[in-house]
Amino acid sequence: MFILCTNADGKYFKSGLEPLLYPTGCSFYRPFSYQEQWVEPNFLSVLKDANQLKIKFEETNWKTGYLGLRFKLNTFRSTFVPLRLIYLTKMPTTSDKVNLWFKLGNYIGLTNTGDLQNLNLDSNFYANFPVDRLLAEIPSGSQSNFTSLPNQAEFPSGLIDRLAVDNALPDEAKENFKNTTVLRLDSIVKTETRETLTPQNLQPNNSHSTDFGFELFKDKQYEFTLSYNRIYTPDESQDPLLYDYKFNSSADLYEVTKPRLTITGNYRTESTGVTPKKGQDSPTLMEWIGDPKTEVGIVANTVKIVGIQVPVKNTEPNWSSRRIRDLVIGSGLFLFAVYYFVLAYLWAKAAQNPDFKGEGMVSIFIGVGTFAMTWSTTFLNDAWKNKY
Repeated sequence: MFILCTNADGKYFKSGLEPLLYPTGCSFYRPFSYQEQWVEPNFLSVLKDANQLKIKFEETNWKTGYLGLRFKLNTFRSTFVPLRLIYLTKMPTTSDKVNLWFKLGNYIGLTNTGDLQNLNLDSNFYANFPVDRLLAEIPSGSQSNFTSLPNQAEFPSGLIDRLAVDNALPDEAKENFKNTTVLRLDSIVKTETRETLTPQNLQPNNSHSTDFGFELFKDKQYEFTLSYNRIYTPDESQDPLLYDYKFNSSADLYEVTKPRLTITGNYRTESTGVTPKKGQDSPTLMEWIGDPKTEVGIVANTVKIVGIQVPVKNTEPNWSSRRIRDLVIGSGLFLFAVYYFVLAYLWAKAAQNPDFKGEGMVSIFIGVGTFAMTWSTTFLNDAWKNKY
């Protein structure tokens, strides 16, 4: 069990926000990377020893981490604000920097008074725990202090806003978070069936898969529910809204009902329809990014907008047994209809002979053929459009 930290009062404060923006079970879209001097030496020695690392990586507890915030300011040096559980999906690498790939677990719940949780690193690790230690294994005697923290799969209401006001953060960190706008993926629903998708392994046949996200099927529409949130304190004046969010993935791959999400205030939830137009062999990232409002005409000194990159796999649907059944039935009915139309034609031709006595059968043959053709069209249409 380990802690994975980002300095919230430094220039990388957005790294503390990004992992909060995806549903539980999703892979984070990139590895967290650290210089070796930022890693606790004992933990680093395990990461650099291939044999030890292989053994440790088999242990679920060892692969479990607490992602959170640390601070450079000396008066907050020993404070750790845990935000979310994470789970390593691939053995860390140390060839250049220390790189960790992980998927996102439950959120750490707020306290009973609605504050952020915080732990003292000096008491949980050792006295004068260095300010530059951003990755460290939690001592076994302290692990219960972490596991006893409340956690939940759902996004805790008010979590983002606490980053601008909570007393566990120094003013420098709160200033970083203030006026930052974030976009969060709430859910993905299959429009046709109203089924809510859950993250899954996108490469189940790959034992080293690091991709956990959403499988989407070609030509099926999905409803993406997205929430944006501009971080503000209640008594602050409102700065101009300088950005919107735009869909930044290829138009050749997706049809989107709302390519641009217009930011009109501090909070809003919107839904947009997304339909994959092509299948792909491997997972990809579906992206929304901040984009300047052209009508405002103001350039921000600092870009404080955070988008999302959602791991997805666009799958070309296989022919299900129902689809094959409908194709067979539809084709059979089509041939049946053609047979009776031919009979009707031959019968009508024969009826031109004055001595022929079966004129009434022509309308019967046409009726049977029309009935069969109607049902043939229904079955073949369902098979063609894959309505399952």
